[in-house]
Amino acid sequence: MAIDTGIGISLDLVSTTQQAPLGQTVLKPAGTDGAGEQVWIYVQATALLAVGDVCRRVYGAGSLAERKQAKVVQTAAAAAPHQEVAGVAQHAIAALSYGWILRSGVGSVKVAAATAVENGLFLNGTAIGAADDGAGAVPGFGVALSATAGSGVVTAIINCQG
Repeated sequence: MAIDTGIGISLDLVSTTQQAPLGQTVLKPAGTDGAGEQVWIYVQATALLAVGDVCRRVYGAGSLAERKQAKVVQTAAAAAPHQEVAGVAQHAIAALSYGWILRSGVGSVKVAAATAVENGLFLNGTAIGAADDGAGAVPGFGVALSATAGSGVVTAIINCQG
């Protein structure tokens, strides 16, 4: 059974033309898959995004109005605060195209190295667009629900603020 989000466009739609206001969020109600509610944010990708890519807003030298727009890129291979994470791509979005990325809820997250169930997800900077896991005291943007023996994609519950 498909769940209607009430916005008139599919959450997996990717387009070269803008279909919704940048930064618009939408709540996808809980369905029959047991994953619960999800919040998605509409963005423009400034570089190719793959499934699981951790994304942050583009903060350039432009005007405040330009910096407030929801244009995103993969997180850099450098440590960064979890507040910079805008969401995680759940499907490929071509460079300069528009689409929805997951802001909160259960989804797929790219990780840079082995990840254990229940470990937090952080931006420690080992790989572009990937999270690192850790049991540290620093708040992260999510928690792994599945494990991987090396780099790859895990299922996680995320809560992004960027």
